[in-house]
Amino acid sequence: MSIVEYTAQPSRVLFREGRSYVEGILLPEILGGRPCMYIHKVFVAEETRRAGVGGMLLEKAKDFAIRRGCHKVFLICKTDVVGFYKGCGYEGCGYVEDQHVMTLRLGGKVE
Repeated sequence: MSIVEYTAQPSRVLFREGRSYVEGILLPEILGGRPCMYIHKVFVAEETRRAGVGGMLLEKAKDFAIRRGCHKVFLICKTDVVGFYKGCGYEGCGYVEDQHVMTLRLGGKVE
């Protein structure tokens, strides 16, 4: 797996395994007074679906966010993948238009 971090603000990070990847954006202290990570893109190549690659990439993003002091990771997804994200520990917390907002708390009290 390769990890490429972009240093422009907001700070972007890319976790890649073959053609599959997760792209996150580290957001400064805006939610609850502490930084968080927004998962901007998730792509799992069809040939590696249901093989644990997506979950592994999300776990790497979570570990990276913890090391950066983030208190949560959040993303927006379509209904057909909500079960996948719930299986990775995310919880639904609202909607944006017809998509679900999912969040993963990383510890501590979240405002």
